[in-house]
Amino acid sequence: MQPVAVGDILWRPSKEVIERSRLRRFMNQHHIADWAELHERSTANPDWFWDAAIDELGITFAEPYRQVADRSQGPHPTLWFPGGRLNIADSCLDNHRGTAAWAKLALAHESETGRLTGLTYQELAAEVARLCGALIKMGAGPGDRIGLFLPDGPPAAVSLLACAKIGAVAVPLSAGYGSDAIAMRLNDSGATFLICADGCLQRGSVLAMKEVVDRALTNCPQVKNVIMHRTLMREVPWKHGRDLVWEQLLEDQPESASTHMVNSESPLILIYPAGHDGPPRGAIHTHSGLPVKAALDLAHGFDVGADDHVMWVSEFGWATDPGLIYGALLLGATLVLFEGPANHPRPDRLWRMVADYEVTILGVTADVIGPVMRGGPELPANHDLSKLRVLVGSNGTWDLEAFHWLFEKVGGGRIPIINYRAARAGSGAVVCGNVLAPMRQSSFAGPGPGVAADVVDNNGNSVRGQLGELVIRQPWVGMPQGIWNDSDGYWGTFGSGTRELWVEGAQAYVDPNDGLWYTLDRPPSSITTR
Repeated sequence: MQPVAVGDILWRPSKEVIERSRLRRFMNQHHIADWAELHERSTANPDWFWDAAIDELGITFAEPYRQVADRSQGPHPTLWFPGGRLNIADSCLDNHRGTAAWAKLALAHESETGRLTGLTYQELAAEVARLCGALIKMGAGPGDRIGLFLPDGPPAAVSLLACAKIGAVAVPLSAGYGSDAIAMRLNDSGATFLICADGCLQRGSVLAMKEVVDRALTNCPQVKNVIMHRTLMREVPWKHGRDLVWEQLLEDQPESASTHMVNSESPLILIYPAGHDGPPRGAIHTHSGLPVKAALDLAHGFDVGADDHVMWVSEFGWATDPGLIYGALLLGATLVLFEGPANHPRPDRLWRMVADYEVTILGVTADVIGPVMRGGPELPANHDLSKLRVLVGSNGTWDLEAFHWLFEKVGGGRIPIINYRAARAGSGAVVCGNVLAPMRQSSFAGPGPGVAADVVDNNGNSVRGQLGELVIRQPWVGMPQGIWNDSDGYWGTFGSGTRELWVEGAQAYVDPNDGLWYTLDRPPSSITTR
């Protein structure tokens, strides 16, 4: 039985799409004939591929790495780019200094109330530097964990990059978390500083974020200071000596700051995946890991370049949004940050924003499309969506109605829906579409370049034309380097334990005729983790 009704080919790339594709240009540069050859070469010789990816993305190293990968400790942890020193904030910001990108919009943001804000790359770099100065003045420095409890918007991006620039470790927290969930993550990470908003709106109602923080911190005595951004300009409870105001802290700080260079495997961010049973577990991502994979997914999967305006309906506290911020800024694109529901305060809000901000790459999930679809096909039809050239459908399998509605009513049947399934713990695409591959409903071109994904039976043997477990056979850039406070990490054993595999917790199917992939969520039945 197939996991989805795959149906007919709905879209094929035109000659023009193929010729402008970043993925095709990369393949031409390395004399690779087609996507299948690229995937084979990238997984058979991962050191070649990831070295080429670093060059393709323009990642800056202050000191070059000695080798691409050190596997002397076994498959996990594989140490990527050992000997290298960098700071990913340099590649996101300072690399654009003196280029055409420096004066263009890096971030555009619209609040639920319609308030507009935006920062050019130059303005973003200045704001990041100011926050760096404030954090250093407070005593924050390399290795410190800093909680980020913020709605999607420029302060979230500024905070993420400032943490990186001073060598600290960001701990994003979902705006929907309650005080207990926040306290558990702050305590597990050992966070000593927290950046929060006074509140945010959810369908017109105030989410009192500062009060949630105050309740959480009654159980987090190690947190020294809270920096509060006055997002809603609310009156809030205040603890003198601990609580500080973002705007006041930053107003006298300089617009430039030195960047703290770190080893390539230094922690950058802790991602606490949603839905994990038991206590939260923070996946450790590094400066040379998650941002590299995120940028590569955007470039090779979604064909994002410096001229694109990228919008992804997500939330800052989950893995997608930080990866999107790093990746889009690395590529010099403009990132449109979306705060609040897609159909509030007006049912056509999503389509109006796509038109107003001339969005070229739009990422959504079936959960987002379901509610806006009920508003009727006239809502997207009433707006100029002609700038769109790629739709991204994340989270794997879509139902027939939602997928075709998005393809036909939003994309006009002219542009692809690039299906995207991220690996666990925010590790980038395990399987992904691209603009070179034909598209069926919910299909993937296959594993992302450099990701040795496979579909296996209960004995760990590859299968095609039947359902099996979705696994990855070897480490890749972007996977966690471990779990905070847990030396065993996420790498698991399959079946008898004779073969080490990363197990995704999903079923998958590979069409034996055209090679397209499909996935179906299901907890794995025969997996144990060490």
